[in-house]
Amino acid sequence: TGTLAASILDMDFKTSVIAVVLGVVLAGVIMGLASAGLFGSLGAVIG
Repeated sequence: TGTLAASILDMDFKTSVIAVVLGVVLAGVIMGLASAGLFGSLGAVIG
């Protein structure tokens, strides 16, 4: 989806690569925080 957005917005290659990398990093951080929150709450319920 990031590359599709870069294509639609007619971004140059370097800018689009930076945007895609930042998007992947941001998604990783969000999922990491969500997983940590999920596992933390499960530990509180079980333990």
